[in-house]
Amino acid sequence: MKIKRGTTEDSQEIFHLTQDTIRAIYKNVYKQYQIDFFSDIHSKEAIEKDIAKGIVYILLCDNIILATATLAENHIMRVFVEKSHIGRGYGSKIMDFVEREVARNYDEIVLESSLVAEQFYIRRGYINVSRDFLEINDGRILEYNTMKKFLTAGRK
Repeated sequence: MKIKRGTTEDSQEIFHLTQDTIRAIYKNVYKQYQIDFFSDIHSKEAIEKDIAKGIVYILLCDNIILATATLAENHIMRVFVEKSHIGRGYGSKIMDFVEREVARNYDEIVLESSLVAEQFYIRRGYINVSRDFLEINDGRILEYNTMKKFLTAGRK
């Protein structure tokens, strides 16, 4: 198992992993229009743009991508685990990696969490800073959390 930066060649697999996981896991918490919104913001184009910036990481096992995370400075985004591998520790492994990367230069980590992932982040020491509501279309609302984790090893 290894973690490396995602490349353009990985973009299709990262996109499918992200979309498949959203469609499979979010249906128990979000309405279809909200799921569609998540799918749209995690588009192939958005993933490719972040890959070009060098901020997308992937966790590989036997050359298969099992998890991904995007890291912009101290802001963690787009953390997804391949749907059939959720609960096997791959999310924790990629989070351990990006948290260590953040700790090199910062004292805190910020992320926006879906309601689906909230408990995962709380178990990792994140706190809810705010419950946020975003109007996404025709007055429809998307609910999510802004969360932080304070690091003692970080430096500015």
